[in-house]
Amino acid sequence: MAETSSNPQNPLDDMDDFDYQPGASKKKTMIILAVMAVVIVGGSIAYYISSMIPEEAINMSKEARKHYYRDSLTEFKVAEEKYQKAIQVAGGNYPDATAMLANVFITRGEYMSLIASEKKKKYDRMVKLMEQDPKLFPEEEVKKFAAEIEEQFKKASSEKEKGFKLIKEVMSLAAENFTIQLSMADYYRIKEEYSKLNDIYYNADILDPSAGILFYVKGAVTLQKYGSSKKNAAKLHEAKSLLKKAVDQKPDMLKGRVKLAIVYSKLKEYENAYHETEKILKDNPDHEVAKLMRENLLYQLELDKKQAEANRQIIDALKKEKEESKTEQEKKIEEAEKEIEKKKSQKKPRRRRGRKKR
Repeated sequence: MAETSSNPQNPLDDMDDFDYQPGASKKKTMIILAVMAVVIVGGSIAYYISSMIPEEAINMSKEARKHYYRDSLTEFKVAEEKYQKAIQVAGGNYPDATAMLANVFITRGEYMSLIASEKKKKYDRMVKLMEQDPKLFPEEEVKKFAAEIEEQFKKASSEKEKGFKLIKEVMSLAAENFTIQLSMADYYRIKEEYSKLNDIYYNADILDPSAGILFYVKGAVTLQKYGSSKKNAAKLHEAKSLLKKAVDQKPDMLKGRVKLAIVYSKLKEYENAYHETEKILKDNPDHEVAKLMRENLLYQLELDKKQAEANRQIIDALKKEKEESKTEQEKKIEEAEKEIEKKKSQKKPRRRRGRKKR
């Protein structure tokens, strides 16, 4: 018979990749009591269920979570296998692990979308270069690369949908489980159902969990809502602040660092974005998104350097042209003005003598 845990799993343990901004909610007392009642009932059910989960399954879930944090296709695959094994060991009744498995699918889908987006930037550069020199890249190679990117986007969408379907199934069976409510955060964000995040924010505020979710989720939501417009610099700075707090509290939250690097890029803070990718790759050298981002950022930094040099050359040329175009009369006037200024600076100020008192 499988050994069971005497210490039931904290329903927030599987969500400590999120971060939380404690706040003092000022909702009406009756609403607070109602929410707390739901939480208490849900907590009692969660306690009963978790007390029946074998220790082996709980430990396997914790191991899976470590791989999930490392944020690469290889690590997601390991996390998926370990969560599936944990659910199997628990006899199929492990809502927390099932919710986290759904999170693996959703996060991997978003990760794949980022890979495709970074490849698209590279593809756009290739097309632009080919406009100047059509023979620079073989046409078939470019077409193949475009098809690869399109296929990556399709797979990413399919992966997210798999996660959406699973999380809704779990939610229908254990909606009172707060871990599952937290797992819905990315679902609502990606689906752009932002109003439904309010309950998650509010419940987190009342429970004040040590793990929390607000910094990461709010930062990611702000980036998603305002990241496509150049007129929303203030909102992007807000997202940057939230995501910096998230990774400061949890430095190994690589998906938070990826989001932060994206914000830096959108604010044209390319050096900061580059340093963020370096931190990601130091933690996980196999991080595909960080590798592609770093490549694109290096190109952008080199482009900026060339542009700055070109601007300096233009300014120097204009100064030289202006100097050469001066008439003899203008030169004489300029020399005379310099001479006057020189004499003024050399002239000592006269000391004022005070009148003697009689």
